[in-house]
Amino acid sequence: MSDPTTAQASSDAGAGQAAADQGKQGLDAPASALSAAAAAPSTADAGKPDAAGGAEAKPEGKAEAKAGAPEKYELKAPEGMELDAAALEAATPIFKELGLTGEQAQKLSDVYAAQMAAVAQRQREAWTKQHEGWVSTMKSDVEFGGEKFTASIGTIAKAIDGLMGSEAKAFREMLDLTGAGNHPQMARLLFRVGKALGEDGLVRGDAAAQPRSAAEILYPVRKD
Repeated sequence: MSDPTTAQASSDAGAGQAAADQGKQGLDAPASALSAAAAAPSTADAGKPDAAGGAEAKPEGKAEAKAGAPEKYELKAPEGMELDAAALEAATPIFKELGLTGEQAQKLSDVYAAQMAAVAQRQREAWTKQHEGWVSTMKSDVEFGGEKFTASIGTIAKAIDGLMGSEAKAFREMLDLTGAGNHPQMARLLFRVGKALGEDGLVRGDAAAQPRSAAEILYPVRKD
């Protein structure tokens, strides 16, 4: 079982990264097959005179940049943030079409960055609140919480070490990274496994009796 404080910190970091990735979604989404078919001119009609004046259809070119638009927009990200290069690349043709100056484009970029920061903050707060609720539920659990909680954490630690062996460290890192180390049901599972390992690992009076491995406890073989 991961330490709740450590797990919480890693959860916040995970939430901050999750929010940053969410802000980039959709930028590179390809057009659907139907929308592409509706926008593309038919090759069968290319070069034919139109009904109005008989002139050949001309391919539609890119939108021209209006006066005032710079050749390249040099935007700066707010302190503590990185410039979203993909978003800037997608927005540049629109900036030029609208004739935005570098200063005007920077203002829009600042608004975008502020919105993304606000989204990340809300997600961090929601993540923190959720995990605080999990830990509270865990500590008050009838089976392993209350006055038994400290001892239960020891039992859980033994379960992780007994089951995972040399991979126990990596397993604990997973609990911290995903936040699963704060979930009451994960605690319940590991607590019960730890109890089963502890009870079955006792040396009994019968010298022939041998303690079973973790795999044998979890996956017992039926003897008919």
